[in-house]
Amino acid sequence: MKKCFYILKYFLSVCIVVVLVSCTSSHDQPQKEDFKEQIDAFSESLKDIDEAMNMVDMLNKKLNDIEKRYKAGELTEEEAARLTEEINHKYSREIARRSNLNPAVNLPQWAKNFGLTEPQGLKLDEDFSQQTSIDNPDEGYNSVILVYNGSYEKAMEQAKIIAEKAGIPLSKNYKLAFEMAEKYGESFEEIKGITYMNYDFSNVDVDLKISISVSENGVLTINAVDVIQMNEYLKKNSSQNFNSF
Repeated sequence: MKKCFYILKYFLSVCIVVVLVSCTSSHDQPQKEDFKEQIDAFSESLKDIDEAMNMVDMLNKKLNDIEKRYKAGELTEEEAARLTEEINHKYSREIARRSNLNPAVNLPQWAKNFGLTEPQGLKLDEDFSQQTSIDNPDEGYNSVILVYNGSYEKAMEQAKIIAEKAGIPLSKNYKLAFEMAEKYGESFEEIKGITYMNYDFSNVDVDLKISISVSENGVLTINAVDVIQMNEYLKKNSSQNFNSF
């Protein structure tokens, strides 16, 4: 929805430019060239989003086909699961690449100022990493999601280091899981993945939300958002939308 709002806002801006150009003299060649560049850029952005949406349709069709083949007995449960994973990986990555309008290649300075650091020995996944900036009026607040791939062991090690440096505690759910495992003599190795976060869903009264997580397959994700900036932006944006009716 947010990206659609950006596109609509940009489209309206282009329409205004069209009106202004039609009302001015036609001898100003530089303005015409600038206008053409804006139109070309807008067309390219629409093309990427259209292609991404087409891929979403194709992904859903292929997943539905697998489900039908499984129900018809043409595929075993293991075969269906493997095919689903392969198709999700193939299409999801391309969809993310085409729809990622604000790719992130490293940790921004504002996030470093809060003690966050980047992991060592893992590879940044640029297709899924993205950011927003308060310096961009269309985005309005600072946020970043960095996704890293590597071995499960390395991801777990680095997540712990990053969390300790930034003072981010273990999430309540994982803390409880470890306490239960210790109480009943279960192995900690049975608990897959990890999440560190400076908030929980019953208490979100923080200025900056930070989470550092590792999935079962070793994907490390750093997520940070300036809550004050985001709330101010959303409040301002909702007010403008209401006044436009």
